[in-house]
Amino acid sequence: MQKKYSVLVIDDEKDFTELISEILTRFQYQVDKVTEDKNVMNMIRHNNYDVVLLDLIMPGRKGIEILQEIKNYDSHIPVIILSGNERSNILEQAMKIGAFDFLKKPVDWSRLENTIKNAIFVRNLEDQISELKYQLEEKYSLRNFVNNSSKMQEVLRNLEKVIRTNVTVCIRGESGTGKELLAKTIHFNSPRKDYPFIAVNCSSIPDSFFEEELFGVVNEDLNIRKYGKLEQAQNGTLYLDDITELSPLAQVKILNALQERKIHPIGGLEPVDINVRIITGSNKNIDEQVRRGKFRDDLYFMIHVFPIFLPPLRQRKEDIPGLVSSFIKKYNLKNNTHIKKIDDRSMEYLVNYSWPGNVRELENTLEFSMLLVEGDTLLPQHLP
Repeated sequence: MQKKYSVLVIDDEKDFTELISEILTRFQYQVDKVTEDKNVMNMIRHNNYDVVLLDLIMPGRKGIEILQEIKNYDSHIPVIILSGNERSNILEQAMKIGAFDFLKKPVDWSRLENTIKNAIFVRNLEDQISELKYQLEEKYSLRNFVNNSSKMQEVLRNLEKVIRTNVTVCIRGESGTGKELLAKTIHFNSPRKDYPFIAVNCSSIPDSFFEEELFGVVNEDLNIRKYGKLEQAQNGTLYLDDITELSPLAQVKILNALQERKIHPIGGLEPVDINVRIITGSNKNIDEQVRRGKFRDDLYFMIHVFPIFLPPLRQRKEDIPGLVSSFIKKYNLKNNTHIKKIDDRSMEYLVNYSWPGNVRELENTLEFSMLLVEGDTLLPQHLP
């Protein structure tokens, strides 16, 4: 059943409110009307209106004051101004406060209907964006990290020191330990969370495509503008995974870009300023790579401002039962399985295994094993 959207009409002209209420009801809206400003906020607080129609000329307070109060209460409520007064300074003030649109009296009813539909569409879109942001913040919340082990508790203490700063972080750990997850957690809890998080696997970019991939391409003759990863991450975070896999030439180019805070797109005449937080990941001993001359020391000092070490799973066995519980919940939901518990012997095997593939291997193992279970208990014979 389609939702019936609600509209509040605020106008001191009783005949007009009756007419507009009748017309909007025909358009299948639920309509309330109010002719005195003293009742406005009480009605808004007790009803979740989708749209408000407001006349700027009221007998008590000015419509501008009512608009300001509505926006102070809930900035997402779309308010459409209805008025015969077209003074530009008043309309400009209303739009600055946050009015959605202005319609002149006498009202064009078809235009009013379209404006209300647009306002509802924008409101629903804003609600969806807010919900997605909330889900991201929940997904990458620090409390989601299983940290029964002292090593993971140390990781979280270090995270709390840098998570709300702009400090460059280098995440070090074996493959499968969750470096990108940690990078996303830093981003989505930082002041840059409303801007892009862009991840780049440095080992997968050939030298011949490095500049195009990172810095972008401009071809004015063909009207081509390809944005590189650094520009895509503008005001947000760029995560450079496997940073030690960059060739010597690529290391020079990324070093220059980070030092200058500018990039030079291929074919572009002007440099582009960048404002990006850099987080890097490495599964190799980066200090050893510097000593062997395989990684530039000046780039090392630039990216290694605050290192965080993610321990391998074999060094944080206390966290395995918590991780197992988390993955069972995840894959019950994803794969429509119904595992309620895990046999003690199964848990003992999982805890004592060395897990060379770390958390990623544990997760993949559990997803596979859960598909073999016919009852509600994960038994040793279900493990590979």
